[in-house]
Amino acid sequence: MSFRLRIVLMTTVLMTLLFSIGGTALIHSSFQTSLEKEEESVVELNEMILRVVSYVGKDETWITQEELAGVMENLSQQDTLDGLWLMHGEELVYMRQKGMPLSDYRNRINDLEENEVLISYFTSKEQEYYVQSSARFELNNRSYHLDICRNLTDIYETREAQIQLFQNIFFVLSVLGMLA
Repeated sequence: MSFRLRIVLMTTVLMTLLFSIGGTALIHSSFQTSLEKEEESVVELNEMILRVVSYVGKDETWITQEELAGVMENLSQQDTLDGLWLMHGEELVYMRQKGMPLSDYRNRINDLEENEVLISYFTSKEQEYYVQSSARFELNNRSYHLDICRNLTDIYETREAQIQLFQNIFFVLSVLGMLA
C-alpha cells in the first residue's frame, strides 16, 4: 500500500471518527436541553400551584378540600399535564390524569420538607417516559402531597429519530468520501 493511500485512509478514518463523536455529542446535548426544559416546566408549575394554594389559604380562615380541589381544577386546565394528584394522607383530594394509574406512579415520599420539590423520571408499562414533580405543603394545619406528571415520550422519540437520521447520513457520506 502506497504512502499516499495510507494517508488518505488514515485521514478518512480520523475525520469519520471525529464527525461521529461531534454528531453524537450534538444529539445528546439537544436531548439533555429538552429534558431540562421539561423538568424546569414541571417544577415551575408545581411552585406556582403551591404559591396560589398558599395565597388562597392565607386569605381564607379555612378552605375545604372541595374548594382546594376546585382551585386545582382551575390551575390544571391552564397546562397540558399528563397527571396531577393532590393527596391528604391516603385520601385523594384531586386527580387529573391521562391513562396512568395513580397507585403505580405517585411518589410516596413522606419525608419531603414543606414546599421542597422532588423530581423523578419513570417509564410506564407502555414504555412511555415521564418526568414527575412532587411536593408537600401545609394548609389549615393539614399536610398535602402534590404530584405533577408530564409525558416525555416525544422527546425520546425525537432523539431516536435524530440518531437514525444521523447514522444514515453518516453512512452515505462515509461511503461517498471513501469513493472520492
